[in-house]
Amino acid sequence: MNIITNKDELIDAVGNAMENYINEFSAGWYIDYTDQTVVMIEDYIFELNEDKKSDVQWEKDMIDIVKNHQLERIDNPSDEVKRQVMMSFAEMQPDKNTAGHLRFSIIQQQEFASFDNVVRELRLERQWAAFRADEYRRIAKKWVKKKRFDFIDGRLVRRTD
Repeated sequence: MNIITNKDELIDAVGNAMENYINEFSAGWYIDYTDQTVVMIEDYIFELNEDKKSDVQWEKDMIDIVKNHQLERIDNPSDEVKRQVMMSFAEMQPDKNTAGHLRFSIIQQQEFASFDNVVRELRLERQWAAFRADEYRRIAKKWVKKKRFDFIDGRLVRRTD
C-alpha cells in the first residue's frame, strides 16, 4: 500500500478503487485516514467482534484497521455510471462498425460481460483499459472535490469550512 501524500495521489487511488469494485464480491474500498492509504475490506470484517476471532493473519490485520483506524468508504459507481463509461468508449471509436458492435453489447443481458467479450474480440483491451482508467480518474476527481478532501501539513483531511 502506498501512502497518499497529495490530492493527485488521492484521486489516482480513489479512481483505481472505483474502477476495481467487484459487484459479486462483498467488500468495499476505504480511505484509511490513519495510514493515509486506500484499502479493501471485506464487509463481514465489520461484523466480527470479541466472540468471533480469526486465526488468519490478513483477517486479524483487517480487524485491527476496522477497530483502530478512521475509515471512509469510497462510493461504488452505479451500474448506470459503468454503462455510461462503456457507451462513451463506444462513441469515441472512429470505425462505425466497431462502435456499433460495442453499443449493441451494452444492450444485451449481462451487458458488462458482453461488452468485455466484444472488446476482446475487437482487440481493444489496451485502449479500453486506458480509457476506463482515465474516466474513473475523472469521476474520482469530482468525488474528491465533492467530499472536500484536502491535505494539511501532509495529512489527509476533510475540510469543513
